[in-house]
Amino acid sequence: MTNRKLSRREAIKAGALGTVGLATGVGATLAAPVPGLPVQGDVHGSHHDMVTVGQLAPGSFDPTAFLTHFDGGAVSTLPSGQTLREYEIVAEDREIEVAPGVFYPAWTYNGQVPGPTIRVTEGDRLRVRFTNKGGHSHSIHF
Repeated sequence: MTNRKLSRREAIKAGALGTVGLATGVGATLAAPVPGLPVQGDVHGSHHDMVTVGQLAPGSFDPTAFLTHFDGGAVSTLPSGQTLREYEIVAEDREIEVAPGVFYPAWTYNGQVPGPTIRVTEGDRLRVRFTNKGGHSHSIHF
């Protein structure tokens, strides 16, 4: 055995060769398919082959209605002449039908998901009565 010192350049070369060798071995191990696990291209049983269950009754749900129907509240005029809009919002836990025969437990606002869209005019006074009939704390985002 010699007492020759390892130069910095030789140490870097040895480290690089060791890293390449280790990475090659790990890469070959990871590239092998593992029995029982899905492989790329195997879509049987995945969400790609799911279909709609049944048909919704005509007129039972129109998602575009949420974009055009707004709750204007109960409108009155304050003694100052300012418009007052009052809203009643009730939160409760309910099962909603998301497809024929498929029910999902949901937090509803006035019995619907999403909750009602409150529409006001700048300068109006608002009074919102929020009742939580659900089993959890709820919030409203304005």
